[in-house]
Amino acid sequence: MRGVQYTRIPTFQFLCAPPCVSSTHTLTFADPENAAQVDLSARIAHRISKNAELLYGVRYLNYSAHYDDFPGQIADRNVGFAPTIGFRLRL
Repeated sequence: MRGVQYTRIPTFQFLCAPPCVSSTHTLTFADPENAAQVDLSARIAHRISKNAELLYGVRYLNYSAHYDDFPGQIADRNVGFAPTIGFRLRL
């Protein structure tokens, strides 16, 4: 995955030489990123009636993003397991 994140930094300038003047200026920086993601899930369906099933399982997510301009610097990292549960009704 590729993307560009834009960082905006608002600045405030105040000059008090007659007349007093204030202004706001926003600096914008581009931070290009490369990312990789692994998303796995396993589910089991347990029939609880003729038209209904209970679903349960586990999900694994591994996401990491790196800045292009700063090799080795991690932009974002998410890793984890989570239980899943659901209900499916067949009509």
